[in-house]
Amino acid sequence: MENIFDLDNIKDIPDDLRSQLKLKKLDDFSDKLLQLFELAERELSVDEIMISYFRKYDITKTRRQIVAKMYSLSTSGHIERVPNKRGVYNLEEKKHCEHI
Repeated sequence: MENIFDLDNIKDIPDDLRSQLKLKKLDDFSDKLLQLFELAERELSVDEIMISYFRKYDITKTRRQIVAKMYSLSTSGHIERVPNKRGVYNLEEKKHCEHI
């Protein structure tokens, strides 16, 4: 069943209504990282994220940039750290987005 409260996918909402929404939009970097998780359909390590980000977008990001953004995405509830695995993240189960 479709989630009628889903704020991550508002493609079906008319422009006039969409312009009135006060949704916090993700920056391009965050959006691209979430797309990698959607493509992988599994947990990813920081190393895997760094390599796949470069291969998919032809952009180099430092480990520090990736880790900082992973922290930001985890505190906002988009991803979660995998317990007992250092530097490994997964999409929050309730937040699987339609970015692709």
